[in-house]
Amino acid sequence: MKTLAAATAVLFVLSGCEFLPASLTAALPPAGQLPETQDTYLDMGRRLLAQGEVDLAHDAFIRSIRVEGVTAEALSGAGVAMERKGLLTEARRYFEHAVRVAPRSPIAHNNLGAVEYRIGAYPEARQAFLVALRLSGGDNAVAEQNLRLTEHALRLADADRLALTPNPVTLQRVGSGEYSIGKPGGWEEQE
Repeated sequence: MKTLAAATAVLFVLSGCEFLPASLTAALPPAGQLPETQDTYLDMGRRLLAQGEVDLAHDAFIRSIRVEGVTAEALSGAGVAMERKGLLTEARRYFEHAVRVAPRSPIAHNNLGAVEYRIGAYPEARQAFLVALRLSGGDNAVAEQNLRLTEHALRLADADRLALTPNPVTLQRVGSGEYSIGKPGGWEEQE
């Protein structure tokens, strides 16, 4: 009876979490395809990820969510697996869900920022790294380094935008000619 109650509770938790990725409702490979272990599925996923077994690690993290409960750690693990496969949009979804599950987790915010950076969403990445730093009391070397890289990318993107935009300076009629900025610090008279 306890097993049935626990299974019902897991189903209730998962059915109430509409934000979970579709892969959680998809069929998982049979348990026999995952290595035998005494570890939790979360630990198994971590170990498989460290061994480079990305697909099996992802399956273990999803099984962890289904069996052991929805945690930021399992969602982040699944996100890391997707990121390593180059599936950045899917990774971003997992990290967004991890932030929803554990909004006070600096790691969840840092991971979200990292994938936002890889996607090229620099303002969003910057915000995520700032939150990660704030939540860790400013003592998070990884988030701090990531923030520096993101701010540099933002400066470069701003410089590129300025270089690509037409001359934003409007012409103004003064006397007999119109003037525009021709080169930095210089004026050119156009007649």
